Amino acid sequence: MQQNTHRINRTTKMKKSPYTIHSLSIRKAPGFIHGLQNIDELAPNVNIIAGPNASGKSTTARAIQELIWKNEIENLSLHGTVKIDASQWEVDIDAGHIRSERNGINEEITGLPPKEGHQKYLLALHNFVEGNENDLAKEIVKQSIGGYDLEAAKNKLEYSGSINKRKSKEFKNLSEIENKFREVRNQHKALKSEEEKLAQLNKDKDKAIEADKLSQFYLKVKTYLTAKSEYTQLTRELNSFPKELEKINGDEPEQIQNLKTDVNACQAKINTAQKQIKASENQLKSLKLNPEEIDQSKIQELEERIKVLAENHREVNQLKVEIEKAKTVEKNSISAIDENINPDDWQGVNLENVKGLDTLYREAQQVLGEKYWLEAEIIDLEQELNQQKDLSHDENTYNLGINALSAWLKEPVQFEQAGISLSKVMLIASFAVLTSILGFFLGWIGIAASVIFVGIAYFMAKNTSSNSAPQSSTLKIRREDFLKTGLTPPESWETDKIIERLEELFVALSKSKENEELERRLNTCKTKLDKLEDKINSVNTEREKWLTKLQSVPSFPTIDQTDFSSLYFYLVQVQKWQEANVNRKSLESAFEIANKNIQEILDIINTIFVKANFEKASDLISAESLARELKEESQIFKNENDEIDRNRSIEEEQQKALDTYNQRLQTIYDKIGIQEHQQNELEELIQQKGNYNATKDKHFAAKQNFNKLDHALQEHSLFNEYKNEISTLAIDEAAEKQQFFTEAAKELDEIKEEITQIKTRIEEKKKGHELEDVLIQKDEALEVLYQDYENHLTSVTGSLIIEALKEETQHKNRPEVFNKANKLFNQITLGRYELILNEGNDVQFQAFDTNLKRSFRLTELSTGTRVQLLLAVRLAYIETVESVVRLPILADELLANSDDERAQAIIEALIEISRKGRQVFYFTAQEDEVKKWQTYLSKTNLESKVIRLNSEGNEVISSDQFKTEFSGFQLTHKIPSPSGKTHQEYKDFIAVPSFNVLTQNLGKMSLWYLVEDLDLLHSALEKGIKTWGQLESYHKNKGKIENLDEATFTQLSNQINVLKRFQELYKTGRSLPIDRSILQNSDAVSSSFIDKVSEKLNDLNGDPKALLQALNNGDVSRFRTDNIEELENYLLTHQYIDNNEVLDNEEIMIRLQAVISNSNLSVEDIERFLERVVS
Repeated sequence: MQQNTHRINRTTKMKKSPYTIHSLSIRKAPGFIHGLQNIDELAPNVNIIAGPNASGKSTTARAIQELIWKNEIENLSLHGTVKIDASQWEVDIDAGHIRSERNGINEEITGLPPKEGHQKYLLALHNFVEGNENDLAKEIVKQSIGGYDLEAAKNKLEYSGSINKRKSKEFKNLSEIENKFREVRNQHKALKSEEEKLAQLNKDKDKAIEADKLSQFYLKVKTYLTAKSEYTQLTRELNSFPKELEKINGDEPEQIQNLKTDVNACQAKINTAQKQIKASENQLKSLKLNPEEIDQSKIQELEERIKVLAENHREVNQLKVEIEKAKTVEKNSISAIDENINPDDWQGVNLENVKGLDTLYREAQQVLGEKYWLEAEIIDLEQELNQQKDLSHDENTYNLGINALSAWLKEPVQFEQAGISLSKVMLIASFAVLTSILGFFLGWIGIAASVIFVGIAYFMAKNTSSNSAPQSSTLKIRREDFLKTGLTPPESWETDKIIERLEELFVALSKSKENEELERRLNTCKTKLDKLEDKINSVNTEREKWLTKLQSVPSFPTIDQTDFSSLYFYLVQVQKWQEANVNRKSLESAFEIANKNIQEILDIINTIFVKANFEKASDLISAESLARELKEESQIFKNENDEIDRNRSIEEEQQKALDTYNQRLQTIYDKIGIQEHQQNELEELIQQKGNYNATKDKHFAAKQNFNKLDHALQEHSLFNEYKNEISTLAIDEAAEKQQFFTEAAKELDEIKEEITQIKTRIEEKKKGHELEDVLIQKDEALEVLYQDYENHLTSVTGSLIIEALKEETQHKNRPEVFNKANKLFNQITLGRYELILNEGNDVQFQAFDTNLKRSFRLTELSTGTRVQLLLAVRLAYIETVESVVRLPILADELLANSDDERAQAIIEALIEISRKGRQVFYFTAQEDEVKKWQTYLSKTNLESKVIRLNSEGNEVISSDQFKTEFSGFQLTHKIPSPSGKTHQEYKDFIAVPSFNVLTQNLGKMSLWYLVEDLDLLHSALEKGIKTWGQLESYHKNKGKIENLDEATFTQLSNQINVLKRFQELYKTGRSLPIDRSILQNSDAVSSSFIDKVSEKLNDLNGDPKALLQALNNGDVSRFRTDNIEELENYLLTHQYIDNNEVLDNEEIMIRLQAVISNSNLSVEDIERFLERVVS
């Protein structure tokens, strides 16, 4: 509740303008994809929205609320015209898009109360039954803080210490009322003259009534004589049958056969039960169990003790394993040092504070390991150097030779052939790649080689392209440079040989570099080994100190001077032996205790075995085996005893049944009067039973009819007078007399009508309650005189009390909304209740019963009174919270739990609110509530309408059409009779709605399309059954309709199946129309494009395929292709479009014939049916 904007107790003098809905068009809503029929020219005062369930009442109510508040409008499409003062507003809502215009100009409606209170305007019965309005009660109390305004209360109650003299006015009023009383009484006396005119008419009426009475009497006589003749004839026919047929039913042979079968079955079951009892007794004798000593508790005890015994056995076995492990550790510890050592001397050795020995061991290991590695590395390097071949030249000589040969190859050479082959060039390039890889390992040598080989390849290619070039004179210089190095020259000075020699020189240069690297590594290792000797000496010194500390250890082993681990190993083994020795002794003690426990438990178990008549167990395995055997025999003992009891029960039960069946057989034989072997006589009687029963039924019906007519005739007032005549009267004579008196009574209706008209005029006069009103006014005037006395007394007393209260304390003021609610509640309940507030911890409204003088919580009130209380509070709140406009009120079946008087009070309260300028919508599915509203509205000058909702549309009815009082509700509907009309003519007569086979569900199809039998159609419509869906539900719930048997309903169902198949075939390849809401639900159209795409869709009449084509053609600029694909996938998934090929009419008919061929329907009937649907 927005406290700063609208306080519920705020009093304002600003005029509130009525918010009047003039028209409402619901184009689409949840559950009504095609919308509802427009509601135009709504009444500014009261509108009654009536209709059955699912007719659109709730949707209409929601549409009205959303037209005002616009809270949840995503799935709605509607338009409304609103009038506020002289302005007309047009509000359009389309799936979240809102357009509001005032007199043709875009503008928003302002001045509405906060949205949070919109539910207060919906006066729904279920909300009042379940609600309590505690939030409003708390707000009232909150605003009441500050005390009562006692002075205002005094002025409002007109308390005063002085006395006002007003007797003359009251006595004058009483005199005027008495004069009016005498005038009304004289008018009533004048009514007597009207009644005297009826005397002659009544005499004429009596004569006509006598003739009509004789006509009805002779009609009864004729009917009686006809029934008597029929009864006499059937009596003769019935007496012609054998008397024994009266005693049989016709199914005696079947009964006899069934009873004999039952007798045999019972005897077989008795024999089986006796055999099973004998077998069970033999089984019990074979058991060795003593059942008197063993019960289920003993077995459970035995099982528990065996579990404990098994646990002890597992413990003993585990101890054995642990003891052996400890012994093994002891033995291994001794063997690791010396098997001849006596370990008993180790028990006193203290091995604490020997952590430094571990540090010494680790340091010695590290130093010795590094020493051994260096010595091994030196040996390997020396061996590798010795294995290298002796090189005759140094590194510089090899480099000079390589440079000379490389320079020679750079010079152009004249070739005898066209050039060097591609394979040789590729070979040189491959060597270049190889040397570049070696460069990674050989440094600058590899890099230089790669450059040389690339250069060779380049110059060879260049020389190839110029074969005619002369031989360079520098080649001889290059050859001499190489020879100066002292290296062996190539085999010949040809390119191939020079390249081979270059390879050899590179290999020699590489080996020279490797020797240099090996010598460097050898010198490094020797230097490190010399530096390591100092660390080795330090470790040996520390080792000597430990030997001195532990030299008193018995049988201490000889330690080699280079063995740094033997001393540490010795101490570890001694420590392991000590720990294993202590552990073993502890385990052996536990082992002895566990063995003792096993024997004690086994003794207890054997005691149970002996009592059960079983032998003793020697160990765990035998105990478990005996326990299983004991349990099995105990279970067998129980099962067999149960089986004996069960079979004896079966034996007794079947014996009783056997006796019963034999007795029934004998009863049948005795009833018919035959013996068991006289089956032929029974068959002969059975053959006549059908005709006998039919004749007997007809005779019984004729007798009942005759007795009924005879009794009715004897009860007639004229029977005794004409008794003798009837005994001799023939049927045709009675018919003649009935016709004669019928003619004489024809004037009776006219006389009755005239008398009724006169009486009606008199009754209308008598209906007036002027006399009663005047008498009431007289009593009230007298009461006013007495009240005047009471008022003066109250005024003086109240003034004194208020003055005293001012000095004593102040009470809380109640806000305006509470006062209004209390007044309205008191008015609705006819003064029975008043509204109060319980201001305890849980603030809530209560009702004060003015008769019982006590208050009631909401939970203690009847549903009707609780609804009336909360209605009063809600209406008062609405009246108070508004400041600018008066919004419409929506009431939903508020009269459901109220009696006639309180219903009248509720209606009058809503009428009074409407009279003050507020539009009221009342929703109901109850016809009696509509009639009550019409009755009360007819007495006012308010503008009102009744709108009836149904599945075909809305029927708008002015309240001026209804003048009669409510007289109950009907379960039938007045539907015009076919009365000789054709099927097509009757359709126009009853206004059958059209049906779209592409978009509508078959359940909504009118029965006119389906039912050709007009009498059956008329019977269904009279029951309010208009569509196939209603008929199917009615039949499913066992409803009966005249002329509708099971075969007819089956035929109608088959027709629907054919139509369903036709609908499936017809929909193939066809698209369903869509609208803006479907575009929004697809999530493929953003808010930026929704208006443009919706406009294009409207231009294409909702055709989804045409819309996709337009989007692909770029009709909506900048709309992305992936969004088009997403929209198409959504429409395909939800079956709004179908990419299959449309079936032509011939293909549809061929497939339909396949369906029809499997039913009992004729092709002609189906053709007429489908023609009605699609035409």
